Amino acid sequence: MENSCLTNRIIDWKSTESNVIKILKKKLRPISYNHLFEDCICWKQDNNSYSNKTDPKEKFRQHYAEQYQNEVGFAKGGFLFLRHWFPDKGQLTFLSPVNKYILKGNCLTSYDAGYETAKREPYMKDHFNDRNTEERYQKTRESMICEHHIREFFKTNYPQNYKPPTNEHNFKIPAKDDFSLVINNETKKIDVKKFCYSSNNGRGIDYTVIRNVDNDIIYIISKMINENTIEISGIISGKHIRMIGEIKSNPHLTHIAENHIFDFECLLVMLNMDNINKNYLQFYKLVKEYKYRNKIG
Repeated sequence: MENSCLTNRIIDWKSTESNVIKILKKKLRPISYNHLFEDCICWKQDNNSYSNKTDPKEKFRQHYAEQYQNEVGFAKGGFLFLRHWFPDKGQLTFLSPVNKYILKGNCLTSYDAGYETAKREPYMKDHFNDRNTEERYQKTRESMICEHHIREFFKTNYPQNYKPPTNEHNFKIPAKDDFSLVINNETKKIDVKKFCYSSNNGRGIDYTVIRNVDNDIIYIISKMINENTIEISGIISGKHIRMIGEIKSNPHLTHIAENHIFDFECLLVMLNMDNINKNYLQFYKLVKEYKYRNKIG
């Protein structure tokens, strides 16, 4: 009797789709359409009836599996996801990241960043021959503040995945990583970089310069908005930097612009999937296989 009542009701697609996107953004991982149907379905408040030939849950599945939706995709196994979590690599030169995370400044974290800057500064290499300039000091200070806040974000929110830097408390020794994340039983080294320059006198695209790009490192690109606001702008792997970065006069330096990087949410989705024993890269293949098989998207 209950199922019969449901099949005669009309789905409010606008409200339902809004609920689907809201829950996916909150959970930051793919979710089965079966679970989303129960939490997201909305009905129109009128007396019109819907054809009882199609069960509403099946109609919900068909809406995403057989029709292209701009924000939400469908993958084999009945999972829904946000499209920008699994972007085509060719899109990177045309799209800037959708979501930029904002971290509020913390005075204790900033103090720790200042302390580490003071301890490491005598042992830092002077690549640009500007060690004693105010500009270099400010860039180093801001970079360290961004690094410490982002490190604290992962240490707090993903303690099971977080590993400290290899040179923690050893200020004389440089390290390629600022910290590491364990994903799918593999340790991924993370290096935090800060946007330092902007083209067209601050009115164009932000970019940064990365020295001696390492294929095995995931680079988190950040920006210090002010003393109380740090922006996580996006992520990019060393392999992708080598493919799309721009090398100018110095062969050791690669320029990366904001439209070269992946959305930061991709990394969070990777971690959230790992913590429920799902593999991001395997799922990525399912996403692309389903897309091309159905010639949608």
